[in-house]
Amino acid sequence: MSNITFSGPSFLLGDREASLELTPKILGAALLAALLLLPVLWHSKTAPPGTKPVPGPIGLPLIGNLLDIPKKHAWLKYREYIEEHGPIVRIKLMGQEHILLGSEAVVDDLLKSRGGIYSGRPQTQACSILTQDQHVLMMPAGEPLRVRRRFLSQLLTRGAVSQYEPYQWLEAYRLVVEMVRDPSDYQGLIEHFSVAMGSRILFGQAMPDRSGPQKEVIKIGHTFEAVLTPGAFLVDVLPWMRHLPDLVAPWKRWLKRMSRRDEAFYYRMWERTKADLDEGRDAPSWARLCLEDMKRAAVGGKGMGITEHEAVHLIGVTYTAFGTTPANMLSLLLGMTRHPEWWLRMQAEIDDVVGAERLPTLADLPRLPVLRAVLSEITRLWPVTPDGVPHELTQDDVYKGYHLKAGSVIHYVTWACGRDPEMYPEPDTFNPGRWIDPSFPTYKEPLTEFPTLMNTLMFGKGRRQCPGMIVGVRNVYVQTMMLVWACDLGRARDEVTGEEIVPPLYDYGAGFNVAPNPFKFDLKPRGAGRMQMVEAAYEKALAEDPMKGVLVSEVLDHLVRHGRNATNVNHCLLGLGANGLDQIHLGDPPLLKRYINLIARHDTIGLHLISIHVRVGLQHLAPLAIVSIFRSSRSQKQLQFAPERIPGEQVCQPVEEQHTVRPFPPALTTGRANRVKKPHLGPVLPAILLGHVRSHAHERVDAHAAGDENHTPQHVRRRRDARRRVDEAAADADLELRADDSRLLLPVRAGLVRILFLVRVFVAGAGGSALPQVSRGRVFWRLLHRELQVRWGRGAGALGPAGR
Repeated sequence: MSNITFSGPSFLLGDREASLELTPKILGAALLAALLLLPVLWHSKTAPPGTKPVPGPIGLPLIGNLLDIPKKHAWLKYREYIEEHGPIVRIKLMGQEHILLGSEAVVDDLLKSRGGIYSGRPQTQACSILTQDQHVLMMPAGEPLRVRRRFLSQLLTRGAVSQYEPYQWLEAYRLVVEMVRDPSDYQGLIEHFSVAMGSRILFGQAMPDRSGPQKEVIKIGHTFEAVLTPGAFLVDVLPWMRHLPDLVAPWKRWLKRMSRRDEAFYYRMWERTKADLDEGRDAPSWARLCLEDMKRAAVGGKGMGITEHEAVHLIGVTYTAFGTTPANMLSLLLGMTRHPEWWLRMQAEIDDVVGAERLPTLADLPRLPVLRAVLSEITRLWPVTPDGVPHELTQDDVYKGYHLKAGSVIHYVTWACGRDPEMYPEPDTFNPGRWIDPSFPTYKEPLTEFPTLMNTLMFGKGRRQCPGMIVGVRNVYVQTMMLVWACDLGRARDEVTGEEIVPPLYDYGAGFNVAPNPFKFDLKPRGAGRMQMVEAAYEKALAEDPMKGVLVSEVLDHLVRHGRNATNVNHCLLGLGANGLDQIHLGDPPLLKRYINLIARHDTIGLHLISIHVRVGLQHLAPLAIVSIFRSSRSQKQLQFAPERIPGEQVCQPVEEQHTVRPFPPALTTGRANRVKKPHLGPVLPAILLGHVRSHAHERVDAHAAGDENHTPQHVRRRRDARRRVDEAAADADLELRADDSRLLLPVRAGLVRILFLVRVFVAGAGGSALPQVSRGRVFWRLLHRELQVRWGRGAGALGPAGR
């Protein structure tokens, strides 16, 4: 403790001499006052005259407000700041100035009206390493960004995106059919809609099930979101760490490994599209347009100036964005589970406009203001990006007297903007009526156009607005219209108490894009007639889907190019005679190539015969039509061929057979398999092969039982148990077939091995014992070859379902 003496005039002490004792409290107060005055003094030194600093909370030296911001759901704290300090707030994080915008009017004034200086992106070291500086979302303003956005603008005009509307409806029909079948899998099904649409639009490739690309797309999207999460990587705070060698920077090795994984996936999808174009498939897609643009530029024509590497990354990163966009639909289900009365209002509206005799179309949308109001309220109350996507101010600016410094990171806090009490009275209340009631500030006319999701904060503002906005809005509208028209939605009930389960108002995950955590609800079809219409439309859309079919003429050309006799091949492929076969659809292009190569290499007419035991008009194995296809096929004459290779110019003549094709076994279509979450849309051959092997296993069991003279109750039980185990093994194989990635024959290895082993175990007298565990390697192929020799073997009679 010390004393200090003041003498002479003093504004505190007057003209007398006095001493003041400096206690720790006084020193602390003085230090605090100095810290509080420092920003003001610094601003007065650097800011233009007449301006004032942006208000905001006081932070600590060096780290600023870092300790005040929660790692999870930071937007909740941002809203507190905005409510306390106003619609424009300044915070500091590790020396970096951040500006929070909490009013849509302020967002429009800055990001839209002054977009020229607010269109930058803050650069992070981790994101730069992961994306190789190729991600259009985080690319800084400049010529590379302008080239890419100019290219995207041509791909995403209203006229351009209209060609994708049939695919949106096809995927919406699929969503309804599969959600009615298993509502508990709603999250995966909605994700599949988004990723499947991305695959179609960007690469011109259908995605019949959730295996393969969907998992990779979602993983890549989640990795990107993790990298964008503030504070996830120390290198973003200490940029010099980027120059550390990989040996001492495990985070750097991980980012580079993820970057290589992402790029390999982009190129794999790109090369697949190139191969499709080389084979004559001409489905519309961004990749096709990019390839055509590069071909024009290569021959001296006018191109967009984009290289193949840039195009691959541009389309690839856009594709991964589809994997993180289903949050709107998930929030819709949450909101409607909490407020089922608005689901009923949407149903009443769509029934008045559409009726029950036809399916809805986008032409009905202008007459559905209640549906659009519900979706607008959902996106206001549960925004997908509550933090918004950060912008960067590229030069100093003055707004309403506030000095905004160049280099500041600008956040339009969607969570706070949607809760501005001046624009949204009672902001925390779910009320879609605010959009269609003239007494609310949000009301706009005409109601045939407003309310709308177009140009809302969910797609950003200004020059960095999402270029895929039209596609995104239509995706949401199409899914909602189909679900409302075809389904009843309500609250689930507790299995014990029977009480309704109301999901929490806001139980969301953390990250860049957020979605509600799993919750329970009840979804049922509105009636058998409506579901039959959806199913019929789905089957018709699948049959007409140009992204799945390959003309038989192309297959014939392919086989002839590989040295096969054209006449022989023609009879082999068109063996259905008068029915004709214009197209074959066998899943994705790689599967089709392997299938063609199988036929070309072996002239395996019998295998092809197995694979075309489907109704020609459908051309697909739709998930809801497997049984009906096989039942309808029984009314057609089936053909089988001699197994021998036919040399030279000899023609393979079809021989009529009086048998009919066995329909799919009931065990594969009812009970356990009926609850499958991932319906099969993959190859025909493994599914039919599985059915035949199962039937053959039953026959072997029955034949062995018929030859046994000892018909004791124990023997009967063993026989019944053996048949039951065959059914269970077949159902397990069918589950695997539906869930796998459609590789030829591989999905059913385990199930077939279990069936074949079970038959052998039963015949050996050990039918009641447990099934042995076997590998999926050579044992499978050896056993399968042996069984096929018995069932469809060469030189042992005709190839075909009835051959021995």
